[in-house]
Amino acid sequence: MNRNVLDLLGALRLAGRRFEAGKPIDHGALRQLIEAERENRPAVCSALSDLIQAAEDAAALGDRTAAMKHYRAAIDLWNCSL
Repeated sequence: MNRNVLDLLGALRLAGRRFEAGKPIDHGALRQLIEAERENRPAVCSALSDLIQAAEDAAALGDRTAAMKHYRAAIDLWNCSL
């Protein structure tokens, strides 16, 4: 397993934990990790980007439950793709 794969997995988990704790998330760094792996897994990375955007949108609307579901779905998707 290459370093980008592990970095992305860790970043997705960290984003979920930080969101759950009410702390800010560096979505730019998360997107960079997704882009770094897009060539190897284009469909999965596209879906990850969509899930992260959906989480951001839900959080902006104050729907913490939906946002957390999107973060968890992103983590599960990446885990299943390994």
